[in-house]
Amino acid sequence: MRGPNGGRAVAAGSRYRVGGRYYGGVWYGAGRRYYRGRWWPYGVGACWRPSPIGYVWVCG
Repeated sequence: MRGPNGGRAVAAGSRYRVGGRYYGGVWYGAGRRYYRGRWWPYGVGACWRPSPIGYVWVCG
């Protein structure tokens, strides 16, 4: 995910970088993800794995 200046986006007040790899997946914040033709709500389905920083995306 790119920020308005073309750099990587960082969650406000967080030391975690959106799109960074953490706990065996990629952290995208609390948003949904589009994968294989459908939207996956945050934390719902087999593609999300719980971690200490929230859910991380583990598919694709």
